[in-house]
Amino acid sequence: MSTGHEGSPERPSSHRLWPALLVSCLLVTSGIWLLFPVGKTPLATESPSSAPTQSAAPAPQTAPLPLVACGGGNDSSVGWAGRTLCNSVDRATHGRLKLTYAPHGTLQGQQYDELSLIHEVQSGHVAMAIVSGAPLSNVDPDYEIFDLPFLFKVDADMDRALDGPLGNKLLSGLESCDLKGLGFLDLGYRIFATSTPMPTLADFKNKRLRVMQTAAGISMAHLMGCEPVPAPAGRSVRMSKNGYIDAADRTFAGASRSYETSPYITETHHTHSVKVLLANRRWFSKLPEDCQSAMIAALPDIEKEQRERQRAENDRARQQCVAHGVKIFVLPPEERERFHQLCQPIYGEFERLRGPSLLEEVHRAQASSAP
Repeated sequence: MSTGHEGSPERPSSHRLWPALLVSCLLVTSGIWLLFPVGKTPLATESPSSAPTQSAAPAPQTAPLPLVACGGGNDSSVGWAGRTLCNSVDRATHGRLKLTYAPHGTLQGQQYDELSLIHEVQSGHVAMAIVSGAPLSNVDPDYEIFDLPFLFKVDADMDRALDGPLGNKLLSGLESCDLKGLGFLDLGYRIFATSTPMPTLADFKNKRLRVMQTAAGISMAHLMGCEPVPAPAGRSVRMSKNGYIDAADRTFAGASRSYETSPYITETHHTHSVKVLLANRRWFSKLPEDCQSAMIAALPDIEKEQRERQRAENDRARQQCVAHGVKIFVLPPEERERFHQLCQPIYGEFERLRGPSLLEEVHRAQASSAP
């Protein structure tokens, strides 16, 4: 057996060894760098921390940013408002900022309830959304003002309040919640859809009442002698069908879709619901100024027309309920006033916790409409 080195590879000389080592180090370094991801991009095109500054041109969008709305189908007034805003911004920015309307709280195959969607906007995973004022009170308690029974007597009072100092205070108050409040849409007055006839307040005693997920809604049910069942509006039909609730706090549009399980309506007009257009505060603030201006400039006309469309929708929904055989009980003025007085402790608690300023703005708006 040979003990020499004939079978061994030739040892490289030093002048060939150093280049080989240098190339190997560069390849290893490049491989390690590629293992680290740049970072998770939320559903908005830019994450809140990496969005362009106002002076920079916006990064090219691979797809339009979603404007997600809960409870606003394409054929609704909320759907009209969402699509109109998307189109207006697209035209005004010459396609530099593109939005697309996503109805029913559904995005990328996942359906969000309103409170979850609010949290998604706060985190920056969703750039913009349209949500109801009631669940927003879980983030900013000032929004519970819209749950106070009999706050607005007529539509015009609400419009003046939302378009004046009260609306400005509420929208600006969202800044501390990482939200940018942009405007208010209308949903209309609320009524009670019931499984059995309940023409007076006494008929509601000891009944299970679905209410919005707010402290004011729960307090209202207790004052009426009901057992409150706080739940999203979308669950009302199933809960009624399964006998889990006897009545539900709804709008006429919602009641028109639940006539089979709730063939009676007590028309109380006890509260007036609104929708709020939101954006992630950091995302919005880092948009170029002309994109911000385009969005803000489009809103007043959209708000005005949406409210008119919604009020017409509510009238049609009421007629649809009647056509389906729903029996509607209109609360007499004396019973309505009794209901109003019954709910006064809710006002006292709201003023104790939130102070008098918001209610004073409502009173000023109402006084300005007096003859």
